[in-house]
Amino acid sequence: FRGLPVSRGVTISTFEDTDDAVCHILDELEFPVIVKPADSCSSRGVKSFREKNFAKIWDAIFSAREYSDDVVVEELLDGRHFNVDGLFVNGIFYPVTVTERFFLDNDIHQGLYGLQPPEIDESWNTRMFSITKEAACAIGLRQGPVTADTIWTGSGPVLLELSPHFHSIATMSLRTNGVCNPLKAWFSYLMGMEGWKDFLKDDGKFYGGYYFVYHREYGEVR
Repeated sequence: FRGLPVSRGVTISTFEDTDDAVCHILDELEFPVIVKPADSCSSRGVKSFREKNFAKIWDAIFSAREYSDDVVVEELLDGRHFNVDGLFVNGIFYPVTVTERFFLDNDIHQGLYGLQPPEIDESWNTRMFSITKEAACAIGLRQGPVTADTIWTGSGPVLLELSPHFHSIATMSLRTNGVCNPLKAWFSYLMGMEGWKDFLKDDGKFYGGYYFVYHREYGEVR
């Protein structure tokens, strides 16, 4: 991701002399920080810390290893959080959608709800799609779906994560009554169907969203 705006942090890939390594990492980073598996989803294994507490951060690193061999420790940025979906076909990038995401106020960063499309300036969309495309190309993703998590800070968007899949197209399909369906566009292209690009057209007439509900304890849903 050289040249792209990313959060400052490190990836822990080996646990030899890790005590000293983590102490050094925490001395180098500004708090708050976030600990997360390098390969996971749905906030599994994620935890953030406002204060430097070596023992608790060390426990969080070991917990994150349940989901991924590599663990990322990076500075936790403040700003608006967006998910950016796009589609590559033969190296050409097609912007799909931007969704603003909101999280519960806790240290494990569980998603609460999302809004699509967000009320933002078009220049924000353009910049986030550009970063998504550049990051995907940097790691060789030039065919198929791609999604990026970004956070818009006071100085602009910062790339948090990048994955080879769609994230928020279910909301898009519902709010466009299936007219805009990027997954259908991708499958139609793979089947050699003409007009696959038509499934990427979003008339922007409607808004959509989702809301998560979490149970507090096991038992019956009433």
